[in-house]
Amino acid sequence: MGIGSDEDSSAAPQKPDLDALDVRQADRQERRAIVSPLTSRQLVHELRVHQIELELQNEELRRMQIELAAARSRYFDLYDLAPVGYCTLSEAEIILEANLTGGSLLGLSRDALVGKRFQNFIWAADQDIYYLHRKKLFDTGLPQSCEVRLLRAGGSTFWSLLRSTFDSGSTTKALHRLVLTDVNERKLEQDHIRISDIALKAVSQGVLIASPELQVVSANQAFLTMTGYSEPELIGASCSIFNGPLTNPDTQCAFMQAIQAQRDFSGEFVNYRKDGSHFWNQLVVSPVRDGQGRLTHFISINTDVSVRKELDRVLLEKNLELQRTTALAERANQAKSDFLSSMSHELRTPLNSILGFAQLLESGTPELTTLQQRNIQMVLRGGWYLLALINEILDLSSIESGKLALSLEPVAISQVLADCQSLIAPQAERSGIQVNFPVLSDSLVATADPLRLKQVIVNLLSNAIKYNRVNGVVDVTVSSDAQQTLCIRVQDMGEGLSEEKMSQLFQPFNRLGQESKGTEGTGIGLVLTRRLTELMGGRVGVQSTMGVGSVFWIELRVPQG
Repeated sequence: MGIGSDEDSSAAPQKPDLDALDVRQADRQERRAIVSPLTSRQLVHELRVHQIELELQNEELRRMQIELAAARSRYFDLYDLAPVGYCTLSEAEIILEANLTGGSLLGLSRDALVGKRFQNFIWAADQDIYYLHRKKLFDTGLPQSCEVRLLRAGGSTFWSLLRSTFDSGSTTKALHRLVLTDVNERKLEQDHIRISDIALKAVSQGVLIASPELQVVSANQAFLTMTGYSEPELIGASCSIFNGPLTNPDTQCAFMQAIQAQRDFSGEFVNYRKDGSHFWNQLVVSPVRDGQGRLTHFISINTDVSVRKELDRVLLEKNLELQRTTALAERANQAKSDFLSSMSHELRTPLNSILGFAQLLESGTPELTTLQQRNIQMVLRGGWYLLALINEILDLSSIESGKLALSLEPVAISQVLADCQSLIAPQAERSGIQVNFPVLSDSLVATADPLRLKQVIVNLLSNAIKYNRVNGVVDVTVSSDAQQTLCIRVQDMGEGLSEEKMSQLFQPFNRLGQESKGTEGTGIGLVLTRRLTELMGGRVGVQSTMGVGSVFWIELRVPQG
């Protein structure tokens, strides 16, 4: 019964709670009584204002996000893409952060650079410089800078300017920032300028560098020594301080014209030293231009040529004196030649008469006695000797006065030697000397005057016979070479010549002591031989050995074609 009643009570519909409904309605009515229309409008207005403020805040937030993105982009441009390298280092020199340029300078990517010791990138020779740089930074806390050579990952080096400062955003003083600037090109240029400056200062000639307005910019030690100035006294001074009363106005005008035209100039000036003394300056000036062709400086090379100018002056005076002396000598020589020529002609006329009458007496009747014949022979021998002397003097005078005319033509040497052999045969037979001549082809020719060539060869053969030993031999040889020359040699077996005698061999009337031995001779045969050979375009030489003999030779040109 109890169970049944429970099931019935749960299944029956529940009636509304009237008391609860009344309470809720009363509450709503109370709230309606509290919120008036005016209050509602104010609440709505406040909600709208609050909404607008939220929207403005959202807009400001979006704007700040955009500016932050722009700032991050600028940071990337300013930091990562900066033209210098940035590295953040720990106290132990470990690279904690680097920009792209820093990695590029050291030859590694930025990521590969992080974690490495920066000191490992310092060239060994510059480690001490970097150590002192870092020590000053930590000792003073002030920014420091130095220039060292850095090693790239590939092993190459470059000059870099390092600037170190402590990181202002770091909580520890050990953390510092390093700025790397590639100054390799500037350092190389400085080294080039330094080497050039050292070279200029070491040059023995005076070097002066001036501005386009001719104000002194630099001078080497040689120029300072030359002029007596010190470098501070010259820097900024006008180049006109080196001019003075003796400076040639025409040369100075030409110099200024070259300067104004910005072209090279060379000339000789009388310049002045600081003490007022003057010197001759050989000056060479050249303009110096930059890469765009603009004039930047003038450089001058200065040489003190005072000694040379003085020598030139003395030499000029000596030359003038020599010209006067030569003119006097030429006039005296011409007078001598004229006298010899005149006297030779005057002597030859009576001499021919003497020889003619002596020959008539020798061949006339009645026959002469032995004493008379000996006397006539002495007259004839002396006469012929005197006639030969006169003829040689005439030839020598003609050569020295330039009046001797030669007819140069191709001459067959075989025919010339055959004529000489017949002319010299009597003298060789009388002296008991054997003369050997070569057998030559008629095609062997030389350029010469036929008559004078015979005279030259006969002179050499005559001397070889006269100054030979008893029963001696004279050998005549002929040869030609690739230089288109023909050589005729006459070799004797005489006493030979010492070096002292050979040095006097071609002096006129110098018989080298043979006159004391009774050997006939004029002393001008070899001189005439030499002059005639040279006039024919050839040359004469001699080789001699004491106790063995001598070889006299002449060289003549061979006709071309």
